[in-house]
Amino acid sequence: MNWFGIPKELIGVTYAVLTTRNPPRGSSDVLSIAPITRHTDRYMTSAPAPAFNVSTLMKGECLGYWAVVIDNTYKPWNPAVLYSSCFTPKPRWMRQNCCTLSTLSILDLLIPGTHNSGMYHQGYTHPHEEYLYNQDQTVEQQLAYGIRSLDLRVQYSGGAFYVTHDRTRGWPTIEQVLREVRRFVQATGELVLLDFHRFTKGFDEGYDNVTRRHIELVKQIVTELEGVVLGKQAYLTSLNEIFDQCENKTKPSGHVIVFYNYEGYRGEYEELLSPAVHHKWPNAQSEGALMEYLKTHACAQQSSSNLVSIMAELTPSFPSLIIGNRRAAEWVNHEVTEYFRQKGQHCSGIIATDYFLGNGMIEETIEANLEKGRAGLFIYHYRHHEHCIPNDTT
Repeated sequence: MNWFGIPKELIGVTYAVLTTRNPPRGSSDVLSIAPITRHTDRYMTSAPAPAFNVSTLMKGECLGYWAVVIDNTYKPWNPAVLYSSCFTPKPRWMRQNCCTLSTLSILDLLIPGTHNSGMYHQGYTHPHEEYLYNQDQTVEQQLAYGIRSLDLRVQYSGGAFYVTHDRTRGWPTIEQVLREVRRFVQATGELVLLDFHRFTKGFDEGYDNVTRRHIELVKQIVTELEGVVLGKQAYLTSLNEIFDQCENKTKPSGHVIVFYNYEGYRGEYEELLSPAVHHKWPNAQSEGALMEYLKTHACAQQSSSNLVSIMAELTPSFPSLIIGNRRAAEWVNHEVTEYFRQKGQHCSGIIATDYFLGNGMIEETIEANLEKGRAGLFIYHYRHHEHCIPNDTT
């Protein structure tokens, strides 16, 4: 559980509770309880994290778990709930907030993303795999929760393209990832960004025909995303244009923007490849080093028009940091969330994290974007078109 901004007068006299009912009516509803002793804090519960399938997540409804703040007169039969938040996926947050976000371009947004998005593993992780995987949700699950940018590294192995962590192959093929992305945007009408950032095994200069390999990969990307992939300049246009003036269609068109980090590519479909995303990589082995990097670099203005991705995670390295990726994420996810909760409206770019369900970046980026959108509507005296009603922008 994470909490932020608890008023001073409530510190020491309230509890944070993880519950399956709001308000909890008995001890059987309470999964975990912790005293609130700080304005902003976290508490690691012992409750096992549930697994939800994509069809459940796509409903965008409360998943039956609440974090609530109650006062110290807690009685199981009649608790006073001061604050509450339900664990809720955000499968359509861009479309649902289109009118408020309409003046913004991709370069203006703060975008929730994942680091090494295709390197996921569900189930028991062996000790030697703790440094290999960065996520525990499939690509489609990530998108259904609200992630909108996928960081993809590619290798070629056994006649197919796979996601990879350095030179170690992950479970899904690139074909599988692309089909999950396509299925998601067609179902929701959302926009997804694909950051093809690194190419390892099978793309070795002097050994492989790298030019031909890139041509093969790009052809697969464009073929699988036919009809939903946008042109290379789309990230510079407003969401109003991308989302068809925010028209509330029964089945809105979904879109994908492909960012491709290989300057040497010359060939068919070049007009569909946006320029490489610039990664701001802290290469930090401690929470202090990571936060110092974020404070110095995360929100610094860029001189180029390239989209930026802030890699907000620790990098295990012997002997400085020898814990696995999940534990490293647990160390920093709360502080990363708090930083962007305070600074998010002044930042832009992708925020890529490990094990994203351990942080609140989806909620915080949405809120930051809504603040930016409201400011943009005011500054430019933007007059909404017929598809937006006043309540859509509040």
